[in-house]
This record gives sequence, structure tokens and C-alpha cells, in this order.
Amino acid sequence: MVPGEHRWRRGSLRVLERELDRNTFPSGVNRELASDYHGFVAEIGSFAAVEASAAGIPMSDATWRLLCAMGDVMAALVDVRVQPPRQGDSDEGRVVLLDAPEHNRWPALLSLSEAIFGRLTWWPVVQPAVASTLVGALLGDKQQIGGRPSTRPDRFADAGITILRTRATDSEPEIWVRTDGGPHGFLSIAAHAHADALSVEVRHGGTDILADPGTYCYHGEPDWRRYFQSTIGHNTLEVDGQWQSIRGGSFLVRRHARGREVDVALDGTIASWTGEHDGYTMLKLPATHRRTVRLDRKARSIDIVDAVEGGSHRLRLAFHFGPQVQVRFAAADAALSWGGPSGGGGARLELPSELNWTLHRGETDPVLGWYSTGLGDREEAFTLLGEGSCQSGHALRTRLTFTEPGRRTPSEAT
Repeated sequence: MVPGEHRWRRGSLRVLERELDRNTFPSGVNRELASDYHGFVAEIGSFAAVEASAAGIPMSDATWRLLCAMGDVMAALVDVRVQPPRQGDSDEGRVVLLDAPEHNRWPALLSLSEAIFGRLTWWPVVQPAVASTLVGALLGDKQQIGGRPSTRPDRFADAGITILRTRATDSEPEIWVRTDGGPHGFLSIAAHAHADALSVEVRHGGTDILADPGTYCYHGEPDWRRYFQSTIGHNTLEVDGQWQSIRGGSFLVRRHARGREVDVALDGTIASWTGEHDGYTMLKLPATHRRTVRLDRKARSIDIVDAVEGGSHRLRLAFHFGPQVQVRFAAADAALSWGGPSGGGGARLELPSELNWTLHRGETDPVLGWYSTGLGDREEAFTLLGEGSCQSGHALRTRLTFTEPGRRTPSEAT
């Protein structure tokens, strides 16, 4: 051994442990608030911990608990098809590439975490991968971590992430809703955050219905980079033509919109969430955006209620759809249909009549109506855009009702 090598190795390990802790909320959610980076950091930490253990310089118990919590978070956040949220940036980076690359690597990451810590009963079932098999053989006995959640958590309050969902059945696919009421991103630059406070993602049987459009690019195409980061590029409300958070560059945010969850109720027939953010308090006429999302599990409907406090403002409200969704639109009413792994489906989207609604798809001047499956890939998708003005406190109400074959809607039932 080279003189001083043992000291260097232990010092490097402590630096890695310290940075893992700084990068992670107590709940186990990565502070970048970018879903892809959560998986990437969990992968870095997991491989490093296993290699250090094999080298006889084990990580601390606190770091093992942290890595375990990151795995439990991934298991909790995914939809019925083991797909993560699409929050924030994604460059699909890999730490070790042993399996065929796929856009959704969370099943492989969950397999890795399962090999190290074991799966809980509420985890989704995933298949072993090459990396998890090798890591399991290298590690030997699984790490025994106490205090893990006995049931699936649907709320991570420190990160402002809450999932509203239904249970999947043979006749009714899962409805999965992600809400966003937390901090903007990591450290002052928030390099991988998007201006998406209070945005929602909605999936039906794992198919993107109200979709986060994704990332598409980092460098070289500034107009596209701005669009996929922008407030209007997400399912949320833009006020007076301004982003919620003030951008200083492709990987720099000069002012953060601070979100907070106001009220959350997840049990019972109706699950509800309310959040607000202060991103528009910097306007000449300061404003606060508050949003409530309600999932009626029996009626299989989602209500989104938006209000702006602080005088009259110009508003733009966007709803972006996944690439499989077809939209037929008239006035403030849209019929949605799609195919997919769950057999397809349909829904009715009732929009706030106070706004003037237009339908967009695959436009470039300005950019609007796009979906990115991965870095460097984009495809056309529908976007509904409502424009108008609203007085302080007036509620804009949107309702999305799923119409499974053979199931009557509440209005038909009456």
C-alpha cells in the first residue's frame, strides 16, 4: 500500500458521505428536485457503498440508511408501470452501464436497491438486472435497516411532493397524480430545476395524460432549452407573462419561487392537496398563486382549482398532453382519447370558461406543443392554452373525468 493511501481512501469516503447527505432531504428525496437526478445520485451512492464495503472501508450506518431511504422513495413515487415522475431536468446519465439502456431505468435502480437492502411488501415487483445481480454477489448479506415504512408513503413534505392515486383493478386502471409544492431546487443556482411550481402530472394506467414535457436539450438550442424549463411549458399558471422563477442562464436561477403545501388529505374517497408559491410576489402588483387538486376516487375525476390573490392580472394556463393523447376541442370542453398498455381510454376535460382556449401541437414560433422522451428526442404533442385576466381570489376550475368503457359519468348517472 502506498504511504498515506488508507488515509486518503477514508478521507475520500467521508467527502462522498457528506455530499450525499447535503444532496438529500431527510425523507430521502434528492434536493435537485429532478427525478432523474434522484436515481443517478442513488446509483452513485449505492455502487460506492458496495465497493467501499468490499474494500474493507465501509460506509457509516447513517449513509446506508440514507441510501435505503432513497430506494424506498423510488418505490413509493412510481406509477403502476414503475415509471417515475418527470420533474426537472433529465440527461439519462448512467453510473455503470451493464444492461441495455432504456429511457426508464427506475426498475433497474429498484432492482439494485432490492439487492442491497431487500424489498418491502408494498414495493412494485421488478426483475433482477445484471448490475443488481453482480452487486448482490459482491455484497453478500443484505444491509439490515430498521424503521423503514410499513406502508407506501404518498407524501414527502420536505420536498413538497405528494402523490394522489387510485388502486388499479381489472376494470379500472390506476389514476396517478403528482403535485408540486416544494422548494425550487438545490442550492442558489438550482441548476436542474424547472419553473414548474404547483404543476401536476396525471397518468391513467401509466399513460401520460397531463404530462410534464421533459427536458429535450441542455446546450446548443437555447429556444428549446428555455421552453422546456419555462412556466408555460408545464401544467401550471403563468401570471403577467412572467416565469415564476427568474432565470439567469441554462443552469442558473437568480430568484427562486418558494412553494409550500397548505393542506393535504390523502385518505377516503376524495384525496385533496392545496399548495401555493411566492414566485409572483416580485411583480409590480404582487400576486400569490394558490392551487387545489382533488381526486374523487369513486367518480374517477380530478378537479384543479386555481386562484391568484393580489389584484387583476393577465393569466395563461397550460395543459400539456402525452404524445399518445388525441384531443378534440370546442370552446372550453375537450374530449381526450388514447391507446396504451392499459388498453387505452378516454376522458373529458372541462376548462375554465373565463379564459380563451386554443389548441396547439408541434409549433416552433413560438415553441409550443412538444414532449421529450429523452435527451435529444422530441415529438409533437397537444397543448391547450387558456388566456385571459382574472380578479383577485376568483377561482378558475378545471375538471378531468375519466370515462372507462361501460362506466357512466356522474352526469349520465343523474
